[in-house]
Parts: sequence; C-alpha cells; structure tokens
Amino acid sequence: MGCGPKLGIRRRNASKKHVTNPGASTTQASSTLVMPRVPQKCTHCGGRIDQRLVRWIGPTNLECPYCGSVLEVSFEKIA
Repeated sequence: MGCGPKLGIRRRNASKKHVTNPGASTTQASSTLVMPRVPQKCTHCGGRIDQRLVRWIGPTNLECPYCGSVLEVSFEKIA
C-alpha cells in the first residue's frame, strides 16, 4: 500500500468550466457575453451607488454603502 496516486481511476468532471467573478467587466458563458449591472440607487434608502466602490457580498449581491441593505445585481447580454 503506497502513498502515491492510484492508477486506472478516471477523474470525474475533468472538463469543468471556469467561473468568473461577477465583479469582472465581462463573463463568457456558452458563447454569450454578459455584463453585471449594478443598480444606480438603493431600493431601500435611495442612496446613490458608485459601481467602483461597491462591496460584494456574494457572486450576485452587493451591500448598500449607506444603509447596509443587500442588493441583487442583474446581468445584461452584450451583442
């Protein structure tokens, strides 16, 4: 019984797609380019949201810098 890799076993899901951070400028998924659309104003307090200074909470959520509410980002197809 050795400590080396086992031979003859195939790796499952070896061709997984690379997932890009939604904070990036563009994401390619199935030959369709999409871009995240950060809301201009908070839906809770009405505060203006600067796209360059957002704090990302998750892959599709950001935090309002004024009231701390969690806002969802939408995605827009690029031609």
